[in-house]
This record gives sequence, structure tokens and C-alpha cells, in this order.
Amino acid sequence: MPDHLHLVLVGLAARTQQLTAIQYLRGRLGSRLAPLRLQSQAYDHVLRPDEKFPERFSAICGYIRDNPVRKGWIGVWSDWPYTDSLALGYGDMDSRAPDFWLRYFRVLETEVERYGRLEAQEREWIEPGTAGYLR
Repeated sequence: MPDHLHLVLVGLAARTQQLTAIQYLRGRLGSRLAPLRLQSQAYDHVLRPDEKFPERFSAICGYIRDNPVRKGWIGVWSDWPYTDSLALGYGDMDSRAPDFWLRYFRVLETEVERYGRLEAQEREWIEPGTAGYLR
């Protein structure tokens, strides 16, 4: 969109702070986009529990994706040159691919499980009374 962008961030743990990440991103992007500017008022929305199911989540992303179509700038969303997706470590994730959502949710499940194992190892390492306690 000419004066704003849409981002959908997905955290891997309950303690993930998407709002903090967006504030950081806005601060870093501001100077790099000059003379362009982001909207002064951001619209941040943290998904409600019922919006985290695959059907609802993909529908929300579809609504965002279809903005240029609703504006009449293009006929189909896949013609918008600025539509993209990024899953760090998974460079071949193309939102235009027919199997994108299936692959996306598999990647998300894999990463959430891996992150959960890492968090458990981290807790084991730093909890008082354990062999790895460093404080």
C-alpha cells in the first residue's frame, strides 16, 4: 500500500512480544525510508485465541493480502509485486504456491516444538539447584 505496510508476525512462545518487535521495527525503518514515512498511527492487533486456528489465521492473512484488489489497483492479489512471505530459515516459502498454507503450518509446528525444547533446556540450565545453575 502506498503509505503503509502490513506485517503478520508469529511468535514461537507465549512470552513472545510482537508489539515490542513492531515498535523496534518502526523505529529502525523510519530513518531508512526517508523521505517516505510510515503512517503516524500504527494499527497493531494481537490475535485472539479463536483467530489462531489455521482457517481463521489464513482468512485474516487473505483479507490483508486482498487490500490492493479491494482498492481496484489490481485484478488478483498474486499480481501485487509487493506480496511476500518470510519464514526465517525457510527461503522457499512462496505465498503464491498452492501448498503454501499446508507448508506454513508444518513449519510453524516444527519450530514451536523445537523452540519449546530449547526453552526447556534453558530452564534446566539456569534453575537454582540444577547442575547447570550459573548464578
